[in-house]
Amino acid sequence: MRTINLSRQAAPAAPGTAAAVGGEAKPVDLKRVAMMSPPLKLPDATGRVRELDEFKGRNIVLVFFRGVQCLHCGEQLRDLVREARRSRGADVEIVAVSSRRIADPARALQLLGVEPADKFHLLVDEPHRAFREFGCLANGPQHGLFLIDEAGVVRSSYVGETPFGDTEQVVERIRQLASAGPQTAR
Repeated sequence: MRTINLSRQAAPAAPGTAAAVGGEAKPVDLKRVAMMSPPLKLPDATGRVRELDEFKGRNIVLVFFRGVQCLHCGEQLRDLVREARRSRGADVEIVAVSSRRIADPARALQLLGVEPADKFHLLVDEPHRAFREFGCLANGPQHGLFLIDEAGVVRSSYVGETPFGDTEQVVERIRQLASAGPQTAR
């Protein structure tokens, strides 16, 4: 099993700045990387096993989050779904991996604002194996966001205590991936 280390913690925000929210610093940038994505094979919220390879040939936003009951995670996912839906040139599959079991998948999708036409997939990783593989496990599950291109290459990443909050930056990076087409990892 290969673990990738793609973490980047946000720098502390100066008091009174827009980045300081509730005493926490918001992440400011996605780290640019170029390496093949580790394999991912997890059940979705209904128990059906899904693999990341199913989405090869499409750009992917892979999000690791602490469960639908995490308010910050829910906000991030709602914003990502909304931005992806209304952004032209950002055709993307959103694959969200919860660290906790999801008791009511239909209710979770409703809370996240997911519509039937959205390319949104809700997976579950209670044993945290995928969290570990992607470097999103340190004293418990961490928030993670990875942009993966059509060839399965991780192009941008973030791992930290707070969810990545700049959805416009995510959508812009996806547009860049779409216009560049598949590339090879270093």
